[in-house]
Amino acid sequence: MNKKLNNATSVPIVPLKELNFSARFLFDEVMEDPQTQQDVLSIILGREIPLVKYSATEKELRLTPLARSIRMDLFSVDEDEIVYDTEMQDKKKSDLEKRSRYYQALMDTSLLEPGTADYNSLNQTYLIMITTFDLFGYGKYRMTFVPMCREIRDCELEDGAVRIFLSTKGTNEDEVPKELVDFLLIYYAPQRIRRIRKNCWRNIRSESETDK
Repeated sequence: MNKKLNNATSVPIVPLKELNFSARFLFDEVMEDPQTQQDVLSIILGREIPLVKYSATEKELRLTPLARSIRMDLFSVDEDEIVYDTEMQDKKKSDLEKRSRYYQALMDTSLLEPGTADYNSLNQTYLIMITTFDLFGYGKYRMTFVPMCREIRDCELEDGAVRIFLSTKGTNEDEVPKELVDFLLIYYAPQRIRRIRKNCWRNIRSESETDK
């Protein structure tokens, strides 16, 4: 099918069925559903997570007018009070590692109320970045980062902050769950992936009927 052009902007209009999750519109549409978020996060983390109880797409965090704000693609909190920021990145930029650091730092500043004395009250946080390229060049579908001691390799700084980088360009299928590869590549549609797509189409049809 030929892609139509928007006469006003001369930008190709891609048919919905040809979009994948790297498209901002489809990503936001899909992730607005709590069950879908639970499915996606469970696939990414490789374990069942509690149902998401709060979420917001395009959530802005700003400390002061003098500091740079951030706009998170998907901010969510599950029933265990674990906080997730899931980002979709389809353009390779040189500052993504530093960007992930800044995003996670601002997430932390929003989690403690003024006057909180015990820093153990900080939630566990996950910064998840889904990329359509191999940022680190190791051919890995998933790379998980936590603070480690250089002098004692098996000593982990258990501060509750985890950063995960996912790549659609991985080549290590034998090292990760097949379901994760299926999600990233959208080659095959197992039960969860079918449910994600079904929810997306249902939401879009519902909005279309409402607009009539």
